[in-house]
Amino acid sequence: MEDLRAELTRFSEGTSSELDRRRLAYLIDIVEPALAFCRASDYEEKERNYWLVTTRADSFREDVVAAPTQYSHEGFLPIADHLKSLIEEEYAEMAQTSGAELSLRLLVDQYVRRQDGKLSIQIEVANKPGCSSASSIRIRLGPDDSEYFVADHGEREVISTLRGGATEVTQMLVHPRDIALKDRAFPMNAVATYQNSLGETVQTEDLAWTVRFYPDQEFRYLDNPYTPFAEGGPVEDPAMFVGRDELLDRIESSLLAGSGSKSIVMFGQKRAGKSSLIEHLRQRLSRRESVVPVCFSLQDIASELSVPALLHRMLQGTADVLEDLRFDGRDVPDFSPPGIDEMESHATLRFHDAMASLVRSMQRHPSHLGFVFLVDEFTDIFKEIRRQRIPHQFMKAWKAIIEKRYFASVLVGQDIMPAFKAEFPNEFGVTEDIRVTYLDDAAAATLIQKPIGEERFAGRAVRRLLDLTAGSPYYTMMFCARLVDYMNKTRSLIVTEADVLAVEDEMLQGERRLTKDKFDNLLSAGDGVVDSGIETDDTYAVCAAIARGSETETWCARHAIRGFGEADLDHLLQDLETRDVVERKGDAYRLRVGLFRDWLARQD
Repeated sequence: MEDLRAELTRFSEGTSSELDRRRLAYLIDIVEPALAFCRASDYEEKERNYWLVTTRADSFREDVVAAPTQYSHEGFLPIADHLKSLIEEEYAEMAQTSGAELSLRLLVDQYVRRQDGKLSIQIEVANKPGCSSASSIRIRLGPDDSEYFVADHGEREVISTLRGGATEVTQMLVHPRDIALKDRAFPMNAVATYQNSLGETVQTEDLAWTVRFYPDQEFRYLDNPYTPFAEGGPVEDPAMFVGRDELLDRIESSLLAGSGSKSIVMFGQKRAGKSSLIEHLRQRLSRRESVVPVCFSLQDIASELSVPALLHRMLQGTADVLEDLRFDGRDVPDFSPPGIDEMESHATLRFHDAMASLVRSMQRHPSHLGFVFLVDEFTDIFKEIRRQRIPHQFMKAWKAIIEKRYFASVLVGQDIMPAFKAEFPNEFGVTEDIRVTYLDDAAAATLIQKPIGEERFAGRAVRRLLDLTAGSPYYTMMFCARLVDYMNKTRSLIVTEADVLAVEDEMLQGERRLTKDKFDNLLSAGDGVVDSGIETDDTYAVCAAIARGSETETWCARHAIRGFGEADLDHLLQDLETRDVVERKGDAYRLRVGLFRDWLARQD
């Protein structure tokens, strides 16, 4: 079939009729999914390409019959019909031999009773790889007349559709009788029924399990280590700060190399963990005898941010750190910066005078201390420039400060930092740019498991949680805080995929459902159109379209995102991809944070 595509492509060069060239191009569009059908190992992928081939071949036939030409009727149409016939024959055989094949497994065999006295039985349902989907999957627990337990629902539908190669974990509630409580174990049978792709009802083998449970007094409520960080904010606890050591090593080495005047620009989504990084970098630098880290956030002076306020904050922060060192017994030079009132006139000149004098004192001092300024929320300056509250010329003054090499610096900001640099390329000069994004899977899994114990997670629970949070520290902390609350409420010793889905459901509906502001870091690079040049409502509309388009397929095709001009949509998608909100594969997109995708899908 590869040879056929190449031959048709060569043939198109000798076709003179515009109509025949168009039809030849369409015929090649039938060959492509036919090739994909032959290569695919996944049943659903084969089925999708089967429908593409057959519907396109039928449309091609209608077009040729309506306006036949010699080329198309005698040459092209037989090829299209033959391709359709081959694929239909292959598909029919596949449907007969690749029917859904389900299996059941008791994922957790030891439980603690919930507060209502029931056990939440965790059952994994798996469909064999390469098989067609199973639908209307029902599970029946038995025996019906068991002397050990009563099931809340003797039989109920637990999964609507399960693709080949997929697994799902579901929960079934049972109430143990007194004899089971006495024995602390009891037998249980389970069987599943489902519909295959041919519409036939199929039943799995009847399985026998032993369910065990711990005495109620063995359950201990978990302290929730995630709660302090569930709403964002710096993570100062080393035990809860994971996955960033390599990045910190790189930044520290870069700052301390060379002349000690290195400038690093660090940026990323809001709540990506930048402030936590800065705090842990400060702690590292503080342990070095030759470095004085001066760390502060422009949010501290957000309501009155101005050039005098900024420069005074830098000088006063330096004085405070030196005073702390002196209090700790370190021999450092005295430094008394000008007051804020003095800085109101000739602020940059006074800053240069003060810093130049301090640096000379440092150079003459035996300790030879060097300064590293760690400035969080530095993009607030850009926002104030755009709002015309800080003069545009300030960045020239900033460049002059940097060129004096008074200090090395790490300037931290939101995802509008690239736009900030683009507007002031000369003023920023040569900087090392570092984008802070999600944790990798290994680090994110450590953040999920280590604080409460790896042994508490079974099956695909961690994998599902990673899919929902994408390794975002913010969403991981938020979700895990809810998960520990859920474990305490349901008295669960072990977490499965079904528990993760139950927690997500609580986060998407009910009194404690997430609100739109929990996703503003994904919807905007800054605080709105003034900062980023992009309307948040437009970003929301694109993300909602991708979420809707991903409900049946993993990826959303670009053509399914409607309501925007081509250029505007390109701009919005490029922004989302750059900010790690979406990932792209060809002309298809998906939202990286599954929790955001599922939240959008539930909005009106």
